[in-house]
Amino acid sequence: MSEGGDTTLGPIIGVLFDGFAYGMLLFLLSVGLSVTLGMMNFVNLAHCAFAMLGGYVTVTLVNSFGWPFLATLPMAFLAAAVISVVLERTLYRRLYRASELDQVLLTGTVETTTDYEKPLPSFRRKVAGQEEQDLFPDEQALVAVVEGRGLVVIGGCSHPGIVNMVKYAQKLTGVQKVSLILGGFHLTPHGDETTQRTIAGLKELDPELIIAGHCTGFKALTKLAAAFPDNFMVSCVGTKVMVVGG
Repeated sequence: MSEGGDTTLGPIIGVLFDGFAYGMLLFLLSVGLSVTLGMMNFVNLAHCAFAMLGGYVTVTLVNSFGWPFLATLPMAFLAAAVISVVLERTLYRRLYRASELDQVLLTGTVETTTDYEKPLPSFRRKVAGQEEQDLFPDEQALVAVVEGRGLVVIGGCSHPGIVNMVKYAQKLTGVQKVSLILGGFHLTPHGDETTQRTIAGLKELDPELIIAGHCTGFKALTKLAAAFPDNFMVSCVGTKVMVVGG
């Protein structure tokens, strides 16, 4: 910048960028907490937000009204308590009557119940320096129970098997009706037999809609399209699906 020019814009942009990045980090953390706490039947009352409220009360009383710091502490507790009681009575109380599964949850490690859905032996990992087959115990499915419609099950690459994932979601929720199965199925590398048995398993589940991603493989996608002519589609960039409860 030329001599004598305005040098205040750079720091402001830096502060705005840092604030946006930090805000997105907090957003991701809050979404993760909402999902995991939902699995544990634990209502997230945003304790950190209430603690921050107490901090704002303390700073305001000290800076704007000249209160001694120690005198502000009871007011900080009182303000946080009053606001939390109001929110609990108006917003949170209705959640107590609802099942923890009336929201989105993660399955955790998927239980294997089929004999044909197994990760390929070529998938390997190292544990404590030793190479072994990767059975993908860390791969999960995202599950939602939609009122009047049933389960929405979203897999990633579905290495544990998409049928396994849906059956485990049924076990966790107690809901048998399946509205939507969405994800990549990784079927083509397993061969025709596994693809056909997976199709048979999906027919038993009888979902309203199946949406398969690219990693399913072209051959398997064509077989799925033929087996489910009225309720199958391929997921592409920009695909948008709405499952509306009744």
